[in-house]
Amino acid sequence: MKTPNETLITGIGVLSPSGIGAEALWEDCLNKKSQTSDGLGCISDKDFKSLCSLVNESPWLKKKPLSLERSLYFSLYSIISAISDAGWKEFNQSDVLLIGTTTGQLSSWETKFIDLCQKKLEEEDLSYLDKQPLGNLGDSLREALSFPGKIHIISSACSASTQALGMAHDYLNSKRSERVIVGGVEELGQLTIKGFGSLKLLSNKSCTPFDQERSGINLSEGSAFYTFEKKSLMRPHAYIVGGRTFLDSYHMTSPHPEGRGYKRSIIESLKQADITSDEIDLVHAHGTGTFNNDQAEANAIGEIIGASTPVISTKGVHGHALGASGAIELSLCIQILKSAMIPPITGLNNVDPEFKLLLPKEKIERKVTYLLKSTLGFGGVNSSIILKGVAQ
Repeated sequence: MKTPNETLITGIGVLSPSGIGAEALWEDCLNKKSQTSDGLGCISDKDFKSLCSLVNESPWLKKKPLSLERSLYFSLYSIISAISDAGWKEFNQSDVLLIGTTTGQLSSWETKFIDLCQKKLEEEDLSYLDKQPLGNLGDSLREALSFPGKIHIISSACSASTQALGMAHDYLNSKRSERVIVGGVEELGQLTIKGFGSLKLLSNKSCTPFDQERSGINLSEGSAFYTFEKKSLMRPHAYIVGGRTFLDSYHMTSPHPEGRGYKRSIIESLKQADITSDEIDLVHAHGTGTFNNDQAEANAIGEIIGASTPVISTKGVHGHALGASGAIELSLCIQILKSAMIPPITGLNNVDPEFKLLLPKEKIERKVTYLLKSTLGFGGVNSSIILKGVAQ
């Protein structure tokens, strides 16, 4: 029996357009219930109010934030949920927090800055721009939680949190830490929406990954954080057994058509996990519903994994939360490993005939032992992780 360097996933905290918690998202994926509207997936005002109350009442909160900043409270909710689920009692000096994000605390400065640029606002006090650097989110979390350990921000575009998950696995196996909190967070704002709009990548319809008529992505927001440990008295939810990130540096916004960097991230992840491609039972693809991304992924997966292994994308339900997408989708991967149920690809009607893959339109009852989760990001950043289920 192979004995890879397994990392235990001991705690989960998830927030998505489906609602608060991992179960709401899982049920929507099983039932093909899209939570996007006019091409966007948002956290409802009701859910945001509820999670703020949960955070403010938690004993883990040591200093209440001065304002209800969305990404900060998204993160606090997910982190507190994960460490509570894992049974942690307090933080250790050696704990590490890894955060994947592209927007940070966007809502705390964006509106005023836009007004200033459009000359709708004239003021000398520009202190709100202090929150523009992504690292400020880490500072805010440290202050709110009195977190004593190291905090790292990963901002490798859409691959950010998937890369962070692989980094957390490496942190533990290199014995730099015994416990890591890792995940991602994004909030929607005009900067993001208009930026992607200028690239003509957005669809105002629910996205349709791998479909012949796919027309673009649905931007969304949310957060997901996990506790990773090398040993625990708690039964783990699943194991991470491999994870690698590679660049293909082909184009600023498009992956290499043959998925060169993507293929290498898969191959090296398999090596680290000490398994073969034939042992992968399911691929959770990035699957954004754009022409170039789905094409590159299909080429790479078809070449390495083959046409008999199911390949899914769940973005037709929750949209694309950019740097947080990999972390949010990890919760679904864990549910698949636990339940022996594979959700369908929401929005898929007519599979692109160029794709020689098994792309399920309906849910499949099947035991999954090893699962490949991959994410592609702007700039040619390709991240893959491999999960292993816990024996029942």
